[in-house]
Amino acid sequence: MVVKSLFRAFTSSATQTSIEVACDRLTAVSIHRDSQGLCATVASESLPLGLLTPDLNARNIADPKAFDELLGGVLARLPSKPNRVALVIPDSVATVSQVSLEEVPLRAAELDELLRWKLGKVAPFRMEDAQVAYDEGSVTEMGGREYTVSIVRRDILEDYEATCVRAGVHPGVVDLSGFSVINAILSAGPTLLGDWLLVYVACGYCSVAVMQGDRLVLFRNKMSRGVDGLLDLVHQTSMYYQDRIAGRGLNQVYLVMGTSALKDETRETVRSALETDLGLKVGFIELSLKGLQTAGLAGSADLVAAPIGLLLRDQGV
Repeated sequence: MVVKSLFRAFTSSATQTSIEVACDRLTAVSIHRDSQGLCATVASESLPLGLLTPDLNARNIADPKAFDELLGGVLARLPSKPNRVALVIPDSVATVSQVSLEEVPLRAAELDELLRWKLGKVAPFRMEDAQVAYDEGSVTEMGGREYTVSIVRRDILEDYEATCVRAGVHPGVVDLSGFSVINAILSAGPTLLGDWLLVYVACGYCSVAVMQGDRLVLFRNKMSRGVDGLLDLVHQTSMYYQDRIAGRGLNQVYLVMGTSALKDETRETVRSALETDLGLKVGFIELSLKGLQTAGLAGSADLVAAPIGLLLRDQGV
């Protein structure tokens, strides 16, 4: 399966190691292929409260020296130290918008300028300070084009990259956690047809994505406000999907709990509430990689879905 690229800050050849940064932990994943398929080695370290705050409009890393030490320790537990890594950053440091263009400029520079101009009307910071990435979507009824556009403050992105560089690794690919989870789902299971929903719960925030096959049509993110806040976000997204983009009806819902802070009882509460609200059975991600059961995260596919998803997409698995 060729996994659709959703967001890239940089372009690079395929990498075998990824690092996910979340407010509660650092996770590094290294994959390789043997005669039995893909194998994974995972190293993870909990972060002290307050060391990382994944904010849209403020510096995220409170103590770079302490953060560097923890990252170095995680990388040291991999089979070998990589030169290049793929980097997964929290959804809450970026804004993601769906932009429709009636006419698409022929030159890439003009397209970039037009998208920046459109987003500049609603961006929470100056577009001059923004790193912009976009992915081409479907053709509109009027012959235009839909785009998924992500923006992040450049200095915030550079802080994440800099800590990798100080650890001796180059972040060749950067992506959002929620986008990487989408790619994990697309890589791990059968081809998904029709419209489906991802509900992604991470440390400090939750994201909801509406997909049509392998194409993103709606992405929303909200700072965490407990189970009620999550269910409210899902309900609002579902209503928007039905009323504003003429949704054809959801066929599948995936729930991914990307934080170890939530108990199994909370997961079951969310699952049950989603099934009641949406009238669909909720599925969970499955990753067919050896080594995950003894990799230091209690075998939870949810906790490694993002870093593995980015690697699988980058390798075109």
